[in-house]
Amino acid sequence: MCTALWSRHLCQKRVILQQFPERRIILHQDNASSHTAQKTRQYLTEKNVELLDHPP
Repeated sequence: MCTALWSRHLCQKRVILQQFPERRIILHQDNASSHTAQKTRQYLTEKNVELLDHPP
């Protein structure tokens, strides 16, 4: 099970932010609870990670 903690610390921090520290990061995530959790959204905002909106 993917939790908000896993999403923030293992996936986003260790994989994305450390691999590409100088690049603009844009993510397209589904609406899984781990992706939409307030702590996850806050973390992404603090790290200047942009999220693509889902199409209507």
